[in-house]
Amino acid sequence: MLGKLKPQCLQCMMSAHSSDPIEAALSTLHNCLGIREGHAMCKTPTGSECVKECSPCVAEKDAKTTSGKSCDTCGKCVLYLPCLPKGKGGKTAEKKAQVVVSDSTEQIVEEVKKDTGHDSSDSGGGGCFPATAVVLSEGGHHIKMADLKIGTKIHAGGHRNDRVTNFIHVERDEEVTFLRLITQKGTLELSPNHLVFVKAADGTRTSQLAETVRTGDMLLHRDGLAEVAAIEPFKSRGLYAPLTGSGELEVNGFSTSCYASFPSHTAAHAVMLPLHYLPANSGGVHWYVRPWQHMYEAAQWLMAKF
Repeated sequence: MLGKLKPQCLQCMMSAHSSDPIEAALSTLHNCLGIREGHAMCKTPTGSECVKECSPCVAEKDAKTTSGKSCDTCGKCVLYLPCLPKGKGGKTAEKKAQVVVSDSTEQIVEEVKKDTGHDSSDSGGGGCFPATAVVLSEGGHHIKMADLKIGTKIHAGGHRNDRVTNFIHVERDEEVTFLRLITQKGTLELSPNHLVFVKAADGTRTSQLAETVRTGDMLLHRDGLAEVAAIEPFKSRGLYAPLTGSGELEVNGFSTSCYASFPSHTAAHAVMLPLHYLPANSGGVHWYVRPWQHMYEAAQWLMAKF
């Protein structure tokens, strides 16, 4: 969607620093990737929906969406702020940033936030899996996250095998709070801000943050749909976020994304394309990923502000 990134674009992203997370994020989007009103990314289904529905929410303080809904429903549109049309007085909509996101979350998510002392970025801004989470190799062998290596072919969902090309984030000794999604087909363990695939209301596959999953939601498992019966937090030492060519992987049999924080798996997969070809992560958050944390920080800033 964003096309191939040139070396000068990578350099631009690495230099996008600002004390204001909104400014840093927009600098990356505008100057490095050229994303602004009318960009191809804005014309994707999610981008188009955001532009159509949420434009009023950045124009007036107490506005409703185009269809008359609460602006709380526009939380997923943070990534698409540059797509929104210019506001009154010549100021861009993103400068006004009157996007309101829902502050009503399940008690379990609030417990995680209180327990960690901050929000779902407790793993350093990247969503991850615990060391004990299991993937299945091409040969059918179970491999724990702590033992997974770059180059290994693993099940990536949909009866596909995919090669691990890098690690977005690796912390072997850090203790982190994860969520455990319990179903009749087993449990999926991952950080609250990690993307997981679920069955949407219209029957299609969609991705959403683990912290937004509710009991009764249907996760996608290699043996079929798995209804979430319970959700609980737990602490574990070590966190791992492997990257595959498709941006997807099966963890404990469940279909998940390799990505976190961004509300769109498709957008995240596009911007992470260069990471497949960059040197292996030696620990922590991969240096290439750090500029994209500006986007996550911007989202968190907006949620705290409004």
